[in-house]
Amino acid sequence: MKISRRDFQTTLLSASAVAQAATQDTPSPAHKLALPAGPAVVAGGEPFDFPLPPSPRLRWKVTGLRRQYFMEWLPALFERTLVIEEWKTPQSQLLWIFTGPMGGFTVEAGAGKVRLFQRYDDSPALARFSPVKQARHPEAVVEESSVEYDGRLQSIAVMLDHRLTLRVALNGQESLVQHCHLDVNRHQLALAGEEGGFRGRLSPAAVETATVTVDPTTRYQQMIGWGGTTPPPAFAELSQEGKRAWWRKLVEYNLLLQREYPIGAQLNPEMTNWDRAPDASPHYYGDNFPNCETSDFAYNRRVRQLGGKVIFEFWELPVWARQRDSQGKITDIPKMPEYAKAMVRYCQVAKEKTGAPPEIVGVQNEVRQPPEIWQQMAVSLRQALDNGGFRDVKIHMHNPPTLAEGVAAVRAFDASMSSGAGTRKKKPPPRSMTTTSPLRVPSTSRQTRRNSAFFWAATFSSRPSPSIATAT
Repeated sequence: MKISRRDFQTTLLSASAVAQAATQDTPSPAHKLALPAGPAVVAGGEPFDFPLPPSPRLRWKVTGLRRQYFMEWLPALFERTLVIEEWKTPQSQLLWIFTGPMGGFTVEAGAGKVRLFQRYDDSPALARFSPVKQARHPEAVVEESSVEYDGRLQSIAVMLDHRLTLRVALNGQESLVQHCHLDVNRHQLALAGEEGGFRGRLSPAAVETATVTVDPTTRYQQMIGWGGTTPPPAFAELSQEGKRAWWRKLVEYNLLLQREYPIGAQLNPEMTNWDRAPDASPHYYGDNFPNCETSDFAYNRRVRQLGGKVIFEFWELPVWARQRDSQGKITDIPKMPEYAKAMVRYCQVAKEKTGAPPEIVGVQNEVRQPPEIWQQMAVSLRQALDNGGFRDVKIHMHNPPTLAEGVAAVRAFDASMSSGAGTRKKKPPPRSMTTTSPLRVPSTSRQTRRNSAFFWAATFSSRPSPSIATAT
């Protein structure tokens, strides 16, 4: 299975990094680019040759352009280089075409100019934007840029990286940059211009060796397991055979961490409607069938019977557990006693209905709070759990909307705990704090990915040092 470049972006990068890449799109050229001498290139590779016709009377008679297809399947991230050994006439134009399931992009070179454009061809609705009327496969160009150059064009390099950036280098000099969401898997060359021709080769892909040194005596993080969120309405849609197949798959792939998507704002002050279906808040992703914020304790009990664990945290806190501002409006800042009481009450209900509390509770999911609020929430939660008889229930840090915010919160929390600010308790032992990282199911859009009935998650137990030692 090929991994999408979008998965690198959504799991490895913060939103600020993607935004930075988006600002690097190449502006319209104000002057010609003076090409440097072509860099030394690796010998070998796959040759290509578009010869001139032997006679003016002998021309290309097949419908469409002359083409050469490269047989390789491209990886998600790559760099490929064309070495141009001979450009036979200025009238010819080289098209380096990359294609994928949703569209592709083309590097068009000739007559002292290189143009880069991206196109989508995955919907009949694109017909209204297509320059070709009634095309069988309509497409629309969504982004293009170009650069004029002086000098001999000796090489063209194309790079797709993990920052969703598409780069084109001419003779080793970066010349065009665009933000690109497309995945491509094949590429080809085409000749435009009946009286033109060129010859060269596709340079072999560079292969690098990376060495990772692992010291088994040094411990950093311990992986607890894998799993995700199964919303009760989605599970209820399955037939009996479908449910049996579902459980078989969870066991087969060891996806036995059930992350609750619980009732939040609609939780009543008596805290008696955790699993009451009429009170479930629908959570919409576009026009898709909604996930609902509720619990299914019978499902959680089955997870445990199969050797799994349950993770609980609020997305949205109950209204009665949130503070009001000076104008009387509800804020996201919790009332610490009420917040801690609600967390402990879930543990009590879970124990009553499944035989055990959740193994892990989270501070809160995807809500922005000042670092000092996160610190207060974590300390209040730990104290309430201990006082309620749930000393073995671990806490994982809040799930921030971006990686950068999570790192900043951890640093602020560690700094405040080390200095003793805001609490008289000692810093909790490493076992009491865990972190979770959601890795969502690959899909073609962020909405669809988030609407999946199953959110993937890896959970790690923190160790004294958060760093990972590698050598390259």
